[in-house]
Amino acid sequence: EWIRDYWTSKRKFDLQIAEDFGIGFAPVDDSKLIPGLIKKGYTKEALAQTGLFFGTDRMPDPLRWRCRFRGRLIIPIRDIQGRVIAFTARTLDITPQDDPSREAKYVNSPETELFKKSRTVFNIDRARATRKDGEPFVLVEGQLDAIRCHTAGIPGAIAAQGTAVTEEHLQQLRRFSPQLIVFLDADTAGQKAALRLLPIGLKEGLDIRFLSLPGGKDPDEYFS
Repeated sequence: EWIRDYWTSKRKFDLQIAEDFGIGFAPVDDSKLIPGLIKKGYTKEALAQTGLFFGTDRMPDPLRWRCRFRGRLIIPIRDIQGRVIAFTARTLDITPQDDPSREAKYVNSPETELFKKSRTVFNIDRARATRKDGEPFVLVEGQLDAIRCHTAGIPGAIAAQGTAVTEEHLQQLRRFSPQLIVFLDADTAGQKAALRLLPIGLKEGLDIRFLSLPGGKDPDEYFS
């Protein structure tokens, strides 16, 4: 009930959007997760490689591991075919103080063979399928920005995974559209990111255009 209220009242999203994007919540009490997974037949080695837990490298007993995302809002990250390959998790007021990443607003799954930040574009599966042929992608800064733009009628909204936009990101986009609209945050960091992106985009043969918002707002604030 608490996280549903946070999603609808504080973030101003409909519950249907949470269902559409598979948004979830990792409870603060993670004591039942590992025993439940072991009961289902998952091995310790398999659990260690999911990226869901802290302590896998120094504690042999999996029952002593802690969930990486305790007390956070969970956003699935999908590949271009729509398969979940990782998660990003946003801190909340109830995120435990002993969380090693407590000060980080967003925490991503660690990189695996399936999930590489430098080549994973958030929401590209949905954006590729719902935008019309020839329409540009719209690059925003964060996952919630992309979800917000999607709900505001911008089906081509996508985001990088908390890292600078790379050639591999833009090569993927170029396969489906020669145009890219850059809609990054209006703060200094967003402006610097836009300037870094321009030469890479031109090198990849993209027609790049930039949008800016008044008042230093980000797309999530602007459309909510």
